[in-house]
Amino acid sequence: MKNLLLQTLQHATCSLSRTRCFYLATDKNGNVSCDSDERGEGEKFEVDVQSDGRWALKSVPFGYFLSGLGDDRLTCSAKTIGENELWMVHLAIHPQVCIKSVQRSKYAHLEDGELRFNEIVPWGSDAVIAMVFHEGRYALQVSNGKYVSLDGTLVDSIIDDARYVIAFKEGHLALRDNNGCYLTPAAGNGAVKKSTKSSIGKAQYLLLEDSAPQGVFYASDGRLASTRQGADVSANQKKGSPEEGEFSDKEIFQLEYVSDAERWAIRTVENEYWFLANSSGIQAKAGINPKTDNSAHFQFESSTVKWPSKPLTTNTSSPNLRVISMQLQPLSPRKRSLLSSVSTALF
Repeated sequence: MKNLLLQTLQHATCSLSRTRCFYLATDKNGNVSCDSDERGEGEKFEVDVQSDGRWALKSVPFGYFLSGLGDDRLTCSAKTIGENELWMVHLAIHPQVCIKSVQRSKYAHLEDGELRFNEIVPWGSDAVIAMVFHEGRYALQVSNGKYVSLDGTLVDSIIDDARYVIAFKEGHLALRDNNGCYLTPAAGNGAVKKSTKSSIGKAQYLLLEDSAPQGVFYASDGRLASTRQGADVSANQKKGSPEEGEFSDKEIFQLEYVSDAERWAIRTVENEYWFLANSSGIQAKAGINPKTDNSAHFQFESSTVKWPSKPLTTNTSSPNLRVISMQLQPLSPRKRSLLSSVSTALF
């Protein structure tokens, strides 16, 4: 999708801005423009979410609805909502995301056949949720390919009870089900159950975060890099596969791009980062800032991890990764989203 087709929703009484920070505005005569770089009264709209997921945008100062006409013109002079005043909304993010409950400060993941908001760090493919756009609403697809229905059960296809309308309040997202209630993590393990909440409160606030690439590292002898043994990163675990579940979260690592250095940082499930120790090879340590610490920077060439100054090759005399040659196997086909804020495209 081209940048010029994106609009960013800014909360409170909402304003819509293009990627170059020009705001959509209307005047008392219903004329619509998008050339203002400041938010005034004419740039303020209210969002009226319809039951089918479409939005109507009402001018706050003038009380008229934004209309899209057949000749590609926009006006804002309609007193009531008709087909021309209804907008279908797409979230302008990569569909594979991590979803965080704001009140619980925990992430959703698939556990024991349920979607539960009880993971402190989103780790592994079970924490990746696909936001599937379907007939104006969104379905939540978990890592086993099933969809989350309004009572929390997982179903094989996108039925009506597995589609949600997106809504925003105070900068947060909420998901409204087919009964007009909002998805709410239950007390205890945070499982998604049938909700009775017909209004949006803090318990319904959700955050969508980009799912960073994660995977396992294989050394040249076929063993997996791991942090099970402590600070040292060692290739000492037998070869496994994501499908067979033959490795733990301690064999899964997250790649985070450091744009200023044009290098990568490698994060562990304990929120530690790989770094090159002076004498003991590669270790994982908390408190490292990968944006400023060069010892935590890696680069990738031909699918092989390389240190900026020298390639990492296997040291067969020791399982410790003083020097390693490894290949990364992704857990799932993820992509990095380049968007730093939730944006929408209106159709």
